[in-house]
Amino acid sequence: MKGKGVHGKVFFRAALLRFNQAILVSRHDPASRKKVVEEVKRRATSQGKWPQVLFFPEGTCSNKKALLKFKPGAFISGVPIQPVLIRYPNSLDSTTWAWRGPGVLKVIWLTAAQPCTTVEVEFLPVYQPSPEEAVNPTLYANNVQKVMARALGIPATECEFLGNLPVTVVGHLRVALEPHIWEVGKMLRKARAAGTMS
Repeated sequence: MKGKGVHGKVFFRAALLRFNQAILVSRHDPASRKKVVEEVKRRATSQGKWPQVLFFPEGTCSNKKALLKFKPGAFISGVPIQPVLIRYPNSLDSTTWAWRGPGVLKVIWLTAAQPCTTVEVEFLPVYQPSPEEAVNPTLYANNVQKVMARALGIPATECEFLGNLPVTVVGHLRVALEPHIWEVGKMLRKARAAGTMS
């Protein structure tokens, strides 16, 4: 009987994802990523046969203090996009779910315990990619990240997630985002800036 319950939950989730026409990607399977890229391109260039595709380009949750580096997958087809901002202007922040901090169950509990949770959704103007952005998804992603960060009033950062680990760029390396590594990165950036000024 126990196995049937687990099977039922898996079936329900799979049916829900199919109903929502989700495109699933495995962070650990390179073949999965290639299939997702092909499906994104197919849907984005279908001339209206598919409804708009919704992406969360950070690829994870954050503490809302900065906009993490966007993954290029949402921008790979080079078509115009509609940036959408989501804000939670509540006195008690119970919606932040980052890699360090309260778990998802605690976040859900805190949100459900409030009498009211306010959500604001803002649609920015459609972003038309330049010819350079249309053929360079990373450039396209970086420029849209900056537009959205400016509208949110927070910085756009180079920090991103690789697997389950937050990383930042230090020199030519991607290293774990730990406090002492962050300090090394700041020192290298200052040294680089001082070198260009002299």
